[in-house]
Amino acid sequence: MTPARSYPSQGAWSPCEAIGLAATLGVALYTSGVFALYLCGLSGGDAAFLALPPALCVLLLGGRALRTARRGEAAPDGGGPRAAIVAGSLVMVAQVAFAAYGAVRAPFGSWDAWSFWALKARMFAAGGPLPGYFHDPVTVYTHPDYPLNLPLAEAAFLRVPGPIGVVTAGLVGVALFAGLLLLFYHGLRRLYGRVTAALGTAILALVPALPLQAAGGDADAPVAAYAGAAALYLLLWWRKRRVADALLAGLLAGGAAWTKREGLPIAVLVLLALAAGEAVARDRPARGRIGAVAGATLAGALVSAPWLTFVAWAHPIGTDFLPLTPAVLLSNAGRAPHITLRFLLETCVIGNWSLLWVLLAAILVMAALSRRLSAQACGLLLLLAAQFGVYASVYLFSGWASYTLHIQASIDRLYAQAVPLAVLALVEATQGLPFRGRFFTKEGGAEGTALRDTPRAEGWVASLPTPPHKSPTPVRQGLRGRALEIHEPTV
Repeated sequence: MTPARSYPSQGAWSPCEAIGLAATLGVALYTSGVFALYLCGLSGGDAAFLALPPALCVLLLGGRALRTARRGEAAPDGGGPRAAIVAGSLVMVAQVAFAAYGAVRAPFGSWDAWSFWALKARMFAAGGPLPGYFHDPVTVYTHPDYPLNLPLAEAAFLRVPGPIGVVTAGLVGVALFAGLLLLFYHGLRRLYGRVTAALGTAILALVPALPLQAAGGDADAPVAAYAGAAALYLLLWWRKRRVADALLAGLLAGGAAWTKREGLPIAVLVLLALAAGEAVARDRPARGRIGAVAGATLAGALVSAPWLTFVAWAHPIGTDFLPLTPAVLLSNAGRAPHITLRFLLETCVIGNWSLLWVLLAAILVMAALSRRLSAQACGLLLLLAAQFGVYASVYLFSGWASYTLHIQASIDRLYAQAVPLAVLALVEATQGLPFRGRFFTKEGGAEGTALRDTPRAEGWVASLPTPPHKSPTPVRQGLRGRALEIHEPTV
């Protein structure tokens, strides 16, 4: 039997990651530079022109450094059924094409996209908002307290005259959605091989709400792209221990904070998860662990610093929420049961989420019963639970006349932001299930390498003798009754 193999550089760097980072992180760095120049007194047009060369230089230099850092990294080989890889790739292409068709057919088709995201974009395309816009109660419905990543990216295309500018501006969300899929495929391939990468990314692409949100022009699909990519690189850091992955997790978390107000708690949770992981990893030098956390935090602050500085200085107005005080919390504590019930019922809306949440719950039950849930899967699930905890708690401070209408109007957008993290937790949780090798692997495929490289299969496992039977993936009972897969040597 051919054993599972790893190659030193295959899959460590690919055009998928380069394009995905350019579509997500490149946009955030560019728009952050535009806003920083705008705060320095430049008009919207001048700032948009002057911010482009530095952003391109940062992308080129960062890409070169990342490629150098990945040199010598072991990646799973390309084994597995080719039909699954082709099918998953076709699903990704079809979903992106569907979202692009919707965006071209009806640019900024949703109410929020046209009423305030595109409105802000037109303001900056025309030179910048009018004086006093961020404190004007007449235009408070446009949410002046929302970050400006998406409007500034759209403003760069709205400067093109005619309908072409409007159509291309409406495709920004689709580009970010495509970037998320490319990063997902590349990251999952580094971890588990091509088959799992293609199937996992296809599951993400097939969640109905994501392409619809991307086509509609809302900021929730971009937030999902940044938050999901940040969680992906967090998992890569936990698995591969490459400093570049920790820095990218911080940068993408900063992009989430720079895209929408909900992105700030997401970014904080990602950085806290990274810090918690380093706090329990006492088998590694403290200097390296502290450096990774500090580097990721500074990277996230680099992207969102102009907006956070502006908010702390100007205090733009908003009307959605009441002050975050203990008095408001205690007075609205009676809302908690209804909020919890509404969040649970949302998981059953098949038209938005297909069977994602049901499948995730089933996989988690099976993994828990078999006691094969990895530490990384537990970390992702805790991150997902914390994210939903923040989402549910904010409705206790809702300033709407009816908080139930507030939930009804926005709960699907919050769920859309958490979809990539849920899919990532789903894929990671399946890695320890007893039956997964029958469906995802061939003899000597990439999936065997991924399973062999998990923390349970390191160290003393490599020295265990090979069982004499002919099973392609023999199983031996390890410490504490855990099943461990051992690969036979080449005969």
